[in-house]
Amino acid sequence: GMAANTSATEVYELYLQGRQFFHQHRRKALEIALQTFSRAIEIDPSYAKAYAGIADCHSFLLMYFGFGDEALAAADEASAKALALGPNLADAHAARGLALFLRKRADEAEQHLAQAIALEPRLYHPHYILGRVRFTQGRMDQAATHFREASAIVPESYDSWYLLGMCYRKLGDSVRARSAELECMEAVKKRLRQHPDDTRALTMGAAVL
Repeated sequence: GMAANTSATEVYELYLQGRQFFHQHRRKALEIALQTFSRAIEIDPSYAKAYAGIADCHSFLLMYFGFGDEALAAADEASAKALALGPNLADAHAARGLALFLRKRADEAEQHLAQAIALEPRLYHPHYILGRVRFTQGRMDQAATHFREASAIVPESYDSWYLLGMCYRKLGDSVRARSAELECMEAVKKRLRQHPDDTRALTMGAAVL
């Protein structure tokens, strides 16, 4: 009855809060997101989306902030759990795909990311990560397609614009590369107005300049 209902709302709000922190992609924010998702799971241990959130936090701490094997293991475990609880959940497939990509299991990663996109075409992360997978495979035209898609979904995602520019550079298309780099700079400036301490945004902005 009432109690179950209240906790369901609370869990969902914690989840949304966690995602808001997660999307800042700053180390402190990712650590807060982790705590928030963990609180959601304490209330509802079967909440697949929160496990996907936990997996993504560990994966991003690993990718962007050099966290080691422990983060890799945690991402692996949480994404497997998310998928077991939510086999048809785009977030779970995306989280699993990212964890597998970081484990250098690109083929399996690809399947989960493609599945996530099939389930929810307007999710940013599966496109961004599949772009990264294609990029590491040297398949630049396909990587560009996914980074373009990611940038269309979240225009302020300077990483996607940056990598899109790199794809075009490698494809020898300097006009499109320049255009992507200008978009990257715009996104970086917008980002730094809100978060002047975002070292990743500063680094990518500097690289483009």
